[in-house]
Amino acid sequence: MTWCTVRCPFCILGLVGVWVNPTVFGADQAGPSTTRKAAAPASQPHLHIDKTGTRYGTPIQSGFVFFDGQYINAPYVVSRQGVAIFINDTMVEPPRALPDEATASGETDPPVPLTAGKQTSQYDAATVDYLKRKVAYAHKNLSSDQEREFMEKAIRSLPSTKTASLDPQDRNVLHVTTHNGEEHPYYLLTPRRRGARNSADVVQQLDQYCDHLETLLKRGAGLFFQADGSRTMLSSRDAAHRLSRIARVLRSDKPVDQKFAEVQAAGLPQVTPESFPSIVTHFAASTQLEARLREATSKPVGVPDSPQ
Repeated sequence: MTWCTVRCPFCILGLVGVWVNPTVFGADQAGPSTTRKAAAPASQPHLHIDKTGTRYGTPIQSGFVFFDGQYINAPYVVSRQGVAIFINDTMVEPPRALPDEATASGETDPPVPLTAGKQTSQYDAATVDYLKRKVAYAHKNLSSDQEREFMEKAIRSLPSTKTASLDPQDRNVLHVTTHNGEEHPYYLLTPRRRGARNSADVVQQLDQYCDHLETLLKRGAGLFFQADGSRTMLSSRDAAHRLSRIARVLRSDKPVDQKFAEVQAAGLPQVTPESFPSIVTHFAASTQLEARLREATSKPVGVPDSPQ
C-alpha cells in the first residue's frame, strides 16, 4: 500500500492530506542533471545554514530511497542542512522559507506566490508555505465556519487547481485535481495550533521530519521523492516485494502504457505518464538494488531487509 491517505503524518503543513508523486528506480549513481548535491554552506546561502545549523543522523542500512527516477544507494544518512533535507548527498526536500514574522503570526493575509502557475505542484515549497500562512491568518482572524469558507476559496483559487469538490460525507474535506494530474484531499479546518513563527520553529519541524524519515527507513519503507517536492511511499510491510514486482515490469519490453498500469497496480497508483514519465524513461538496473531486493524478498513479508 502507498502512503497516500487523508491525514498523512508526513505532511508538514497539516492541511494537505497526502504524500504524493513518485518516480522510480535509476542507475547505481544518479547523474548531476537529476540530483541536487550538498555543497559547502558558503555556496548555498539559500539554505540559511548560518542561521539554522545542521543535523546529521546515523547510517541506516534498511529501506529504499529514489529521487527523480534514480535509486540512491544505501546506507542512508538523513540530514538537515540549514532549511533543506538531504538523504546522503541528494536534496530530497527543497529549502523551507524562513517565516516573515508578521505574516507567519497571522497578522496579514498572504498573496498567492508569484511563482504559482497551472503546472505548479501543490507540494511546491512556496505553495505549501502560502497555505500555511493562510491557515495562520484564518486562525488569528476568523471563526471556524469562516475559516472553512476562507480556505476553500484559497485552494480553489490556486492556478494549479483544475477541479475541486467537497466530500459528500465530510464537508470539511475538499478533493482537488490539479492541472498536472495530482489528486489529493485538503482539510479545510485544521487544529488551531501555532505554526512556525521563527527560524527555531522551522528547525524543530524539519528535525521532527528527519526523525520520521529515519523511522520509516528503519522499518524498511520505500520512499520516492521528486525535485518539485512531491513524494510518496511503499509501506514497510511489503515494500521490497512490491519493488521487486515493479522492477520486473520496468525491465520488461512491455508497452509504456502497460508499464504504468502495472506499476500503479503494484502499489503506486499516483504514478501517471502525465505527471511522472521518468518512472519508465529513467529506469536503469542497479546492482545494489537488485541484490537487496533478492535478499529482502527471500524473507517473509514484514521482516526488515537488514538489521539495524
